Amino acid sequence: AAAADAAAAPGADADAGPSPRESRVLSLLETQRAVVKTVRNADWDAFLIKFSGGGTGGEQAQPPPEPQPFRTSTTLLPPSGKKMRCFGSLNEYTVGVVFGLPPRTGTAEEEQAAVEASGTWIWPSGYAAKTEFNIDRRGRLINGRDEARVSLEELRRMNRDYVDPESGGYVVGGRFVKPLKEVPYNELFLWVGGDPSASPSYQSAGLPVALFVRTATYGHLVAMLRARSRMTGRLDPSGTLKMAQTPLFVITPSEGAAVLTDSLQTAMLKTVASGLNPFQNPSISSRVRDGRAEAVRQKLEELLDLNEIRRGHDDGGEEEPGGDGQDGAAAPPASASGTADPPPPRLTDEELARIAGGFGATDDSVAALLMRALKQDEEMVDGDGPDDDDGGGPEGSFGRPSSSRLQDVVNEGLTAAVRANDFHTGRQLLILYTLVASRGEKQKAARKKAQRRKRATSIDSAGPLDGLDDDDEEEDGDDGATPAPAGRADDIMAALHGSPGILMTGSASHSSLALAKASDVPFIAAPPPPPLDTDRLRSATNSDGLLAVLGAAEALKSMQDGGARRRASEAASAVEEWVEKSENDMAFRVASWRDLRAAHHDLKIAADDKSAMSAFIGNRAVANRRAFAKHLREVISGVDFGNFSFLQAIHGILGTMNKPCLRLELLQYILGLDNRYSVAHVRRSVELAATCMRISAKDGIFGAEGGTDGSPMEAAAS
Repeated sequence: AAAADAAAAPGADADAGPSPRESRVLSLLETQRAVVKTVRNADWDAFLIKFSGGGTGGEQAQPPPEPQPFRTSTTLLPPSGKKMRCFGSLNEYTVGVVFGLPPRTGTAEEEQAAVEASGTWIWPSGYAAKTEFNIDRRGRLINGRDEARVSLEELRRMNRDYVDPESGGYVVGGRFVKPLKEVPYNELFLWVGGDPSASPSYQSAGLPVALFVRTATYGHLVAMLRARSRMTGRLDPSGTLKMAQTPLFVITPSEGAAVLTDSLQTAMLKTVASGLNPFQNPSISSRVRDGRAEAVRQKLEELLDLNEIRRGHDDGGEEEPGGDGQDGAAAPPASASGTADPPPPRLTDEELARIAGGFGATDDSVAALLMRALKQDEEMVDGDGPDDDDGGGPEGSFGRPSSSRLQDVVNEGLTAAVRANDFHTGRQLLILYTLVASRGEKQKAARKKAQRRKRATSIDSAGPLDGLDDDDEEEDGDDGATPAPAGRADDIMAALHGSPGILMTGSASHSSLALAKASDVPFIAAPPPPPLDTDRLRSATNSDGLLAVLGAAEALKSMQDGGARRRASEAASAVEEWVEKSENDMAFRVASWRDLRAAHHDLKIAADDKSAMSAFIGNRAVANRRAFAKHLREVISGVDFGNFSFLQAIHGILGTMNKPCLRLELLQYILGLDNRYSVAHVRRSVELAATCMRISAKDGIFGAEGGTDGSPMEAAAS
């Protein structure tokens, strides 16, 4: 079982007990002051909408109506959650919620009076109330359901009998039976929801105080993490209720309620990141691939927050909504200077990247992860010493070796995305990587300029400063006084049109180049990001979407390292040579067509259609290839291969292709792609690469124009 594996895993703190919030829920379950409800996997959306007053999490232009309490069926488990099974199958009702009942303030009779006054209905174990079919239009029970109700104190007494080892038998479903291994669920039809700040009462038990699963398998534990993310985004988008830290439990009839403590979560997440094959939500993965809007929205809501995963519990001892305890969390240990030392991160950045790529993470938390890696690169390269070309180091040295931590982290995430067959997370990582790497290049240029100006002020004012002004003018038009403050994760998201989750939406899988013309957005000289090594990953997937993501990464790499220009020149020369030989030699053209067909058959080269022999007997193939060579020469002579215009030129060439063979192979060669890339694959790869460069080329993404408060990168990377 996953819980046992996690408890025995290295790094798991066996002495770390439950947090105050977890202890409160344990106490509620032990004293039968909490009820549970299993939610069908397909019903979570409707269930959460009832809590939020009919809204779906920020989609409405106007504020949603005030949430009202609603009635739902729940189960009161025996002490500690033992002996009783819950409603529904394990796979169809994977995750459940726990509600806290109000504390008793009087006698059992007074409590029952409050229960009756609220309209809470209770039935014993084994009785199928089926309230959805046995309430009339006036809200009254029919078909004998009212006569079968019991009091809350009677239900608690029955539950105590179920777990009493000395009991010789008890009543289940109206019959006296000998002790059973498991007893069926009972039912409390009570009010929940309403004002989240109100204390729980029988008029409303409020919001869930915990989540639980009934089997400790990794699939169900990850489903519980995703359900918590979804519930937090719907019911606590501002974070004031701290629902992101909602306690997690495993409740089984044999063992009762077991807390998934912070140390157990850490060990589980380490196993999930390093020893588990990543997977999408199996209940929606096929519909996400088909682009179903509701499935894509659910995927967005279930994205994990890497910042919460990295920090772990931050329980300040505040009162849990719906709880009745007064416990407080112990103060964190203080350092020698008297300030509290932050706890060490639970997972490494590589492990977080694997979770982001394999299971899905929020855009801002992935951006923070990549900015943290970028900052580490900058510290390893620059440190407190001279920059790599400022001439301040020992003679013959050019600074420290370049660090590639940012690329390493992204490659880990892309590898997990390929293993999970998740195009959306791969695309998210590539776009955010381009944004962050672009910011790193701008910061590096700004630091170099500031250091040159600093050196210039230390030189005798009578000495010439030849070349300094010219160099400065070449670098983005910056005044060069000081390096611009680094951006935060929300600054990056502001670059994506201010729409949370735009990286993951199915409608934005690849934007058209028509939306990325120079007249549409002011472009600056934003070079492609440092290259990613995706050769091994491309050979490991046949997914159209992932091939497009990895193809876009390879296209950006070819632009960055100069390979595209060199290969384009070679391709143009090869085509021109073929055209020259074939213009007056039909036998040569027919032999070329036969060789081409053989190559397609033997190597399974991607092509939209088989090449027609008539095109080679006539002059159509010659004309097409002559135009292709001419277009390539125009690109080579008039286009910057390291800029956005190169992608526009390639996209224009693709638009003229009908049934390409040799031309497609040459484009694959120019962009560094393999022979599985059809015209559609190449087009999608080029469009995604253009999307990356278009976003990174926007002016003011990270600076004051974007509305930042000047916070340094440390604020986002902390």
